[in-house]
Amino acid sequence: AVSCLSGLVVANDAGTGGDAGSSISTAAWLPAANATYYGNLTASNDTNDYYGVNMSSDTGIAVGLTSPSGADFDLMLYTSSGSTIDSSYSISSYDSVSSNGTNVSGTTVYINVDQWSGSGQYTLQIWIFTVTPPPTQNDANTGGDAGDTQARCQRDGVRNDHDQKGA
Repeated sequence: AVSCLSGLVVANDAGTGGDAGSSISTAAWLPAANATYYGNLTASNDTNDYYGVNMSSDTGIAVGLTSPSGADFDLMLYTSSGSTIDSSYSISSYDSVSSNGTNVSGTTVYINVDQWSGSGQYTLQIWIFTVTPPPTQNDANTGGDAGDTQARCQRDGVRNDHDQKGA
């Protein structure tokens, strides 16, 4: 008797039960949490995986990608409008991107794993970090900005509009 097994291998990118999608509009959604995911890119028709992450207030994101042996995958981080926040085109097996320096607090970001060469299973690590908003300005305990120009001068506690700075 001859036995033959055949079947369709279904992608399970990041545990979604399917392919992550090949564009921002078809991205698979991931929670804004520290996590490790696994995905696959094939040599033929699955050359990009996109993931969307809705960021909480006062947070940023860092992402690391480990490509499979013998493959070179690249990593990009985009805004919701598709502008590049950061990208990594390393020829090593590890790529990393971060929102550091770009305010992504309360927005949606997209992660793109892009096949440059080879195929196989990749590891995607996501780290969510807290971003401390800049303090409000409180010059000399005035509750605001003291201003950038000097319109009038004060000497000996008495304001004199005719005094010159440093007089």
